[in-house]
Amino acid sequence: ALKELKTRLDTLAIPLVLLIYPSQSRHLSSSSKFAQWLIAELNKITNNGPFLLTANIQYEYDELTRDNKILNNLPESCSFELFHDTCIVKPGILFSQNNRVYQKFTPWYKRWCQYLDKNSDEKQVFQIFNVTHKKYNKDFTPIKWDYSLSYEFQDHATVQPDVSEKYIDQLIDMFLSKDVNRYICDKDYLTSDCTSHLGVYLALGIVSPRVLLNKCYKNNGYNILINAKNLKRNPVEEYMRQLAWRDFYKHALCQWPYMSMDVPFNLSTIGLKWETDIHNFQKWCNGQTGFPIIDAIMRQLYQTGFICNRSRMITASFLSKNLLINWQWGERWFRLQLTDYDLISNVCGWGYCSSTGIDCQPYFRIFNIETQAKKYDPDGEYIKRWVPELRDVTNIHNLKNYPDEYAPKMIDLNESRKRFLSTFREIM
Repeated sequence: ALKELKTRLDTLAIPLVLLIYPSQSRHLSSSSKFAQWLIAELNKITNNGPFLLTANIQYEYDELTRDNKILNNLPESCSFELFHDTCIVKPGILFSQNNRVYQKFTPWYKRWCQYLDKNSDEKQVFQIFNVTHKKYNKDFTPIKWDYSLSYEFQDHATVQPDVSEKYIDQLIDMFLSKDVNRYICDKDYLTSDCTSHLGVYLALGIVSPRVLLNKCYKNNGYNILINAKNLKRNPVEEYMRQLAWRDFYKHALCQWPYMSMDVPFNLSTIGLKWETDIHNFQKWCNGQTGFPIIDAIMRQLYQTGFICNRSRMITASFLSKNLLINWQWGERWFRLQLTDYDLISNVCGWGYCSSTGIDCQPYFRIFNIETQAKKYDPDGEYIKRWVPELRDVTNIHNLKNYPDEYAPKMIDLNESRKRFLSTFREIM
């Protein structure tokens, strides 16, 4: 993405400089030392002249601390301006009739829709103008880049996404003109490839959620999201609702910043007695649990860096409620594997499945893993694709004995369910 951006900026004689903070400790980016380093580098680029520094706000606690340190260290001749680009509706403006912060998605979503209907600028479809090839710097020499990045910045998934603007625009249009029509009915089926696959571009900031919303409005005939008669949503409106979840989580993060600090939203669950069995955790990570649907999901995640939302819920529920392993372990593993990783969406997704987060499912609601497999992979096609040991097996959902080369079941599902319920009730 940076390479393409640099190429386009070079044609306009606008330099693009890549700065990488020389530190192995990421938490240092929220320190005064980082702020001083950044400002020193900017002074070198501008020859100690005044400059305007702009950035999109990251709502996590450490990132906000970092930006505050930068602001406090800026010379008086320089300015720092932040933008709310990652949210469709800016955080801090949606409250209940009692002026309270929403903790449930459904009432918040209605308020979100009402706000968009009254503020046309947020949902107005805009025309993207082509920039003329004007040379903005007379004496411009393109900067030579070494595009090789250090190990921690490399993406290790075997499938790398296309990040060209042309491809992304085509992907959006193709989804809204074709795949979105199957979105409501088929998005949960593991063999159905009808999701937008735009999450990675949203997470990386390559596409704005407002661009997606604008295109959705245009595709939907500029209709409102929720009407007074509460009619059934059409596929485009359902997809817009999923975009709203991203906003909801980021709004919640702004109100409860500790959610970005390895602390569950529901503070009363801090005392849950999680298992610390590293061997069971590694079996889950490697897709060697003995439960075909879990193993297929985890192998797809490791090999591609992507799994659909239904897969995420199934495997997160299994780790936290059947294995009774701390959801934070799973959240960190997803953090390392997902190409579309977004911190607060990931944290809240795990909080939902483990019954420790905001607007989460009740603790006693535990997925039956085998039922989930039968419902969302009825023919076993998904399992056989990702678990080659079971490719020649027939009647895969009702087998009592699997091939010798396949891992044995690591737990009894009924016993694991009882154990989780008993453990959770201890903190109630």
